[in-house]
Amino acid sequence: MHPITHSRHRLTLYAAAWIPVTGILVVTLTSRDDLRLGEGILLGGVLGVLYATIGLPLWYFCRAHPLRGANAVSALLPHAVTAVLFASLLQFAVRLLARTTASLGHGWSGLSERLAPHVPMLFLLGILIYFLLVAFYYLITAVEAGKDAERHRDRLRAMAGDAELRALRAQLNPHFLFNSLNSISSLTGSDPPKAREMCVRLADFFRKSVGLGDKPSVTLSEEIELLSHYLAVEKIRLGERLRVELAVDSEVRKTELPPLLLQPLVENAVLHGIATLTEGGTLRIRAERLHGRLRVQVDNPYDPHAPARRGSGRGIENVRRRVAAHFGTDGRMTVDARDDRYSVVLSLPLERP
Repeated sequence: MHPITHSRHRLTLYAAAWIPVTGILVVTLTSRDDLRLGEGILLGGVLGVLYATIGLPLWYFCRAHPLRGANAVSALLPHAVTAVLFASLLQFAVRLLARTTASLGHGWSGLSERLAPHVPMLFLLGILIYFLLVAFYYLITAVEAGKDAERHRDRLRAMAGDAELRALRAQLNPHFLFNSLNSISSLTGSDPPKAREMCVRLADFFRKSVGLGDKPSVTLSEEIELLSHYLAVEKIRLGERLRVELAVDSEVRKTELPPLLLQPLVENAVLHGIATLTEGGTLRIRAERLHGRLRVQVDNPYDPHAPARRGSGRGIENVRRRVAAHFGTDGRMTVDARDDRYSVVLSLPLERP
């Protein structure tokens, strides 16, 4: 598509740009005493219109001869030949016009002869204007190529982000399932009824998680509901050792998140924090609006001297990478472990459906 003719605004600017060029032609033609002002305006105006009209198709010629690498030198030869033809055609047109003006009356007679000294200058101007047009078109081509490359990079970046999100999401269910099956296995010998109940709760959790996991995003309310299913599973295993304090402000419940973003944080708090303590502890989940952003905090007690369990920190790193992939620099995650409490804070933009 032609970069000028496809837009009325650009076409208007293109036509306006030839007004000063036409003025320069008129001044150049009338700088000597052999041409009068009226004759200079006629010839300069016609030349300006011809330059502007013939200059439009040069875009396609430039597209056919791109300046890339080794092609840059080879493209100059056809341009040199075309420039001579361009200038010669315009020179012929203005001389033909000068001859036909004799029919306008006695005042226009002899214009062709008086124009003759200006012909070499018009020829050189034609070549100069040709190469200015060519340079203009190649500049437009370079700018468009840069924009296309930027759009292509954005698409690749988005595709890479989506691929990473899918890969990270795919790690969640197997990781949780492995931990849950270990819990059920430990209960089958000590408390079979609880093991059966845990299987039912686990099925409910996976049914819900599969439904949410297929979505590109979910509301905070849906994510909190999923957490309640998970905590119901762990409550069977830990009993009174697991206590939960949940506080979610109503104004942030419709905020959108990547699905299953909070579940690994809560799972980490239970399995690597509360479950390692003999007396258990209180898991605090707080979601609120703070400084125009969504702030989610998951806080739990832990034993800083306990040996690290297998898989510890994997869920935290997964969430960190998902936040970076989904929100970029607009999403932040901080981890603080001190005073026997482990706290993870997410600060996210308030995205709405």
